[in-house]
Amino acid sequence: MRVILTSGELSYTVGDGSSTGCNLTDGGFQGWYGTPSPKWSLTERQSGDGAHAISKEEVLYSARTVTMDVRFEGSTPEEALELRDGLAAFAHRHVRVEVEDPHGMTWAEGVLSFDCDLQRISRRIPATVTIVCADPRRYGAKGTAYLMPGVSGEGGLLYDDTDGYLLLPIEFYGETEAQNSGTISNNGTSTAYPTITVQGDFPGGITITHSGGQLAYEAPIGSGGALVLDCLAHTASIRGVDVTRALTKRDFPSIEPGGSVTLSLFAEGSGTVEIASYDTYI
Repeated sequence: MRVILTSGELSYTVGDGSSTGCNLTDGGFQGWYGTPSPKWSLTERQSGDGAHAISKEEVLYSARTVTMDVRFEGSTPEEALELRDGLAAFAHRHVRVEVEDPHGMTWAEGVLSFDCDLQRISRRIPATVTIVCADPRRYGAKGTAYLMPGVSGEGGLLYDDTDGYLLLPIEFYGETEAQNSGTISNNGTSTAYPTITVQGDFPGGITITHSGGQLAYEAPIGSGGALVLDCLAHTASIRGVDVTRALTKRDFPSIEPGGSVTLSLFAEGSGTVEIASYDTYI
């Protein structure tokens, strides 16, 4: 197993001890494979056995805290200190944590701190790294679908006006074919929440339908920037500015573990809608 930390242009690898560098020790890697601490509480029944039932909405978890016992190991004490300084460069940054193991790769994002109290300078320096992830979910492989509007916003495929040649579906960089509907899946063990990015010219906004209802944004979308619909936070934004107030229908789609969701786009205009989701674990 190895852990890769990234933040912007920075990259740092915590290895398995098979070579010099920053490596995990026998103290191991904690807080990654189990669930974070639960946030629910039980209320005991005043008369009767047991406690009152917990609703599904109350089954919530705290932020994920990951700890790693590591060793900075160089061929000289100077190299060991350089490894320590390399990790210290992640202070004041958001850090992406990628864990590679026999099951594959999963990742989360958080902020980092570490303890490194030196009793003596040597070529092996122990430390404890702590990463706190506000979002407790772990994410795996990314799935992407692209949607485009049909004629007059009614859905369907587009054809050339002169020769009648089919213009859709179109392939984008080897991704899923683009049309006015698409299906995206979640192979993880926890509910996934897609991110929907709308780019182009849609004077009347867009409506996205799915089995759980409709998500409708009826304000103009155009040169002001891409519209980003965050299905986890239930928000809409353009260039970082919150525009959630312009949503007239707010049935944000989600994807159950091992399931899938089909979304259809209804809009007048031209442009693309990207649906991005990750296999999600907790």
